[in-house]
Amino acid sequence: MKLFGCAVTALFVLIATSASAQNSYQPPVARIYAAAAGTVLAPTATSHAATIAQFLAGQGIPVGAAALIETGGGPALNGLTVARFEETAGSLTIYGVYAKAAFNARGDLVHLIENVAPVSAVVGPAASAAQALAAALQEHHGGAVALPPQARAQGNSVVFAKTPFFHREPTVTHVAVAGTGALQHGMLVETWSEQGNQLHETLVGPSGDVLFSELRTNYESYNVFAVDPGASVQGVVDGAGWLGIGTQTTVSITGPNVHAYLDVNANNAADSGGTPVTTGEFLTAWKSGEGPGTDNNKAVAVQNLFYLNNVMHDTLRDHGFRVADGNFEGNDPVNAEAQDGSGTDNANFSTPPDGSSPRMQMYLWSNPTPTLAVVVNATQYFGKNADFGPQVTTTGINGGLALPSTADGCSKLKSMIGKVAVIDRGTCSFKTKVANAQAAGAIGVVIANNDGGTIFVMGDDTAVRTRITIPSVFVGQNDGLTLKSLARSASAATLRDRGQTLLMADASLDSDVVFHEYGHGLTWRMIGGMSGPIAGAIGEGASDGVALLMNDGDVVGEYSSGVPEGIRRYRYSGYPLTYSDVTGAEVHDDGEVFAAIVYDLKDRFTHAVGPGSFPTVEEAVKKLYDYYVDGMNFTPATPTFEQMRDGMLQSAGGIGADSCLIWKSFAKFGVGTGAKATISRRGAVSITETFTLPNTCTP
Repeated sequence: MKLFGCAVTALFVLIATSASAQNSYQPPVARIYAAAAGTVLAPTATSHAATIAQFLAGQGIPVGAAALIETGGGPALNGLTVARFEETAGSLTIYGVYAKAAFNARGDLVHLIENVAPVSAVVGPAASAAQALAAALQEHHGGAVALPPQARAQGNSVVFAKTPFFHREPTVTHVAVAGTGALQHGMLVETWSEQGNQLHETLVGPSGDVLFSELRTNYESYNVFAVDPGASVQGVVDGAGWLGIGTQTTVSITGPNVHAYLDVNANNAADSGGTPVTTGEFLTAWKSGEGPGTDNNKAVAVQNLFYLNNVMHDTLRDHGFRVADGNFEGNDPVNAEAQDGSGTDNANFSTPPDGSSPRMQMYLWSNPTPTLAVVVNATQYFGKNADFGPQVTTTGINGGLALPSTADGCSKLKSMIGKVAVIDRGTCSFKTKVANAQAAGAIGVVIANNDGGTIFVMGDDTAVRTRITIPSVFVGQNDGLTLKSLARSASAATLRDRGQTLLMADASLDSDVVFHEYGHGLTWRMIGGMSGPIAGAIGEGASDGVALLMNDGDVVGEYSSGVPEGIRRYRYSGYPLTYSDVTGAEVHDDGEVFAAIVYDLKDRFTHAVGPGSFPTVEEAVKKLYDYYVDGMNFTPATPTFEQMRDGMLQSAGGIGADSCLIWKSFAKFGVGTGAKATISRRGAVSITETFTLPNTCTP
């Protein structure tokens, strides 16, 4: 099937996520149509809806334009306009049925994803709103939650009272359900728990049985090692109209895109306290020697989380995730909770439908800050020890700082008797450096990172047989630069253990974690359903992909985890797994394969810089990011890897150099021509992997 050679139809199945409902309901399949280059699917009619209806009539799918309700959209790449639709039957929305269309400048239809159903009368009985809510609460909370009283009617919805269990009022909306045969009555229930941040959408059938459910909260779990990221480098930046009106404090900052606030007591509301800020300047400096629980560092957590969310909002908006597509702004800003007290070593993001605010929860992590310090003139520079040699004690050692005769310390050094050597990381093992300094008479060693502020325990090197008898400390890059400068003036230093309680790390300072979580909001709003074994994996991988596109490097989460290799099983450069390794067993593991494709795309696009291509690396990454986000306009709900690929290809025009770059990255990981993922009714994943490029792209 040549997706870009002619108009084609492809079938894709949405998979239910509720185990009890998998065999009772299957949403209508989605079909994808793409016009060949220079052609259209249907000429413009009186409206977007009428143009779609005209095209579908030619496909033998009768649906009137009046049944298609436009819900959003806007300009896309290549001069196209994207529009999104729901289908209705009378006054009822047909659940799970949608259309996502692209039109050229004349209004002609050129691309369509739809799973519309023939409109008929809605037949049979309907469960009551109370029955439906009770069924959803039983399904997800085991009958432990009392049914709240009805509060009011609101159009086709019934709103129930917000009791302490709920984050907001539960709603039950009367919908139509498409299945085999005539449309039936259904009830769509939304419940959002206050504790645990569990946002469920549950479809309940006529007899009160649960047909289908989706959990719209994404959780992240990380393998934790007791390592601190080290000294943080702060810089003052300007906002871009991010601050809202009204009272602002150091622990609760509100704007049109995000409300960032402290939630240590885990009640999903801004904690009291903080200092009023009337100048618009949130300039609290981080104190790395203190724990995250001090008033000072609580303020830093909130202002940092507010900044990172706004950066993510603006960046994605500029690449095609606009308010009309569901970006979080105005009536649905992100509620971003710093130092959320409901858990540790985790983070999550719940994405309700457009118009309702999502919630991001950032936790503290059990990775201790460094207990060692290099003290010069009463200033402490924090570090970690080594897996070899004696440990630094609370008494410590004293000596003048000195630079070795070779900066990396990897060869024989000139005399350093009685000195504390300050040596650069790199070229040879840590133990080799310390052994060479020891042989030159040094009484201690400080090794400075050459790759950022991350601090970790220096590993042993069993090939070095020298017995190490002097202590050593590893410090971050910026502190290392300062200590090397002090060594040039022969400053005296003390290496000692501070003897303090280990501190926790704060995910609100980790852009990888914040960007990843925001990425879940992007895919839920732009694509639609992101649950199930394949789509769930894509959700995780695409969120890692957002962090990879935002930041340099091939790992994510090294700050919070304290692990130089990051929180995934492998670095994304040289990633060893491919599409056939996706098993459906664990979405984070399976999602790594998709993120590895994104990393390869970034590498491939940046290496395409040159005459006739991208003028700069920045332009290359920008274009890739455009395709990444805009491609979601051409991707069906609950997608597979190959559908994500095809969405990006459609955004890139389907042919040409940029499309071949996309093909090559996907094909490298087994998502070439003919690749296909299928999911059985029991949820088993089967992958057909190919590494084949289309004939239009040379290897």
